Amino acid sequence: MMRRWAVLGACAGMAGAVVVHAPAVWWSVLLSDATGARVQLLETRGSLWNGDGRLRIGRAAQDADARILPGRVSWSWGWDAGAPRVVLRADCCTPQPVSLRWEIGWGRLTAHLSDGPSQWPAGLMVAWGAPWNTVQPEGELRLQTRGMSVEWSGAGTRVRGELQAEALAVGSRLSTLRPVGSYRLTLSALGADAAPTLQLKTLEGPLQLTGSGQWTGAAWRFRGDAVADPASEAVLDSLLNLLGQRQGNKSVLSWG
Repeated sequence: MMRRWAVLGACAGMAGAVVVHAPAVWWSVLLSDATGARVQLLETRGSLWNGDGRLRIGRAAQDADARILPGRVSWSWGWDAGAPRVVLRADCCTPQPVSLRWEIGWGRLTAHLSDGPSQWPAGLMVAWGAPWNTVQPEGELRLQTRGMSVEWSGAGTRVRGELQAEALAVGSRLSTLRPVGSYRLTLSALGADAAPTLQLKTLEGPLQLTGSGQWTGAAWRFRGDAVADPASEAVLDSLLNLLGQRQGNKSVLSWG
C-alpha cells in the first residue's frame, strides 16, 4: 500500500512539474485548435505562463491573405486577490497592458477585462470568417473598454460593461473606392439586469451604416441598413450585395 501511494505521489509530482515548466508552444496548439487554425501563434518563446510569440491571422496554407501581426504578443500569468489573471501585451496595438482576471465559482466562470484603449489592424477581422474573409477589410480598429466582464454559467452567458469599437478609414478589396467610411459600434450593458445592446452609426463616408441589436442570452440579433450615396452606388455595388439583401440603393443588414 505504501509503495502504491509513493508511486501516485511521484506521478502527481511529475505531472505538476510538467505543467509548471510547460513550453509556450502549448498555447500555439490550443489557439489553433480553438479557432480552427484561423489564429496561430508562431515563433513562441518562454513558458505556458510567461512567454511571447507572433500572431498570424488566416490559414496560411489556404488563405493567400493570411497576415502576421506586427511585432510580438506576450503574456504573463499571476494572481490578483486570489484569482488568476493574465496580462497581455501587443507591441503594435496595446498602449497599456490588457489584463483578464478570471473568477471561478460553483458552476460559473467570469472573465473581467481591464479598462483601456487599444488599436488593431482591421484586417484581423478575417479570422471571424464570412463575410469578413471575402470583404477583406482595411483600416484601423480602435477599442475602448469600460467595466467589461463576461460570465458563463448554466443559465447562459451574461455580458456587463461597455465596449466601443471605431473602424476608421475602412476599405475593402471589393471596392476601388477607399475609404468607404468610418464607423462606431457600441456594446453596452451598464445596468445590473440590463440586456446587452449594440448600436452602429456612421462617423463619415459614402457608405452609411446604421443599426441596432440585442443579446438574447445565447446569440446576438442585429438589424440595420447599409446605404450608398447616389454618386457612389455603382462603385459600391459589389460590397452592398455582400452585406445584405438589396433593396434599391441599400442593403438590409440582418444577423441572428
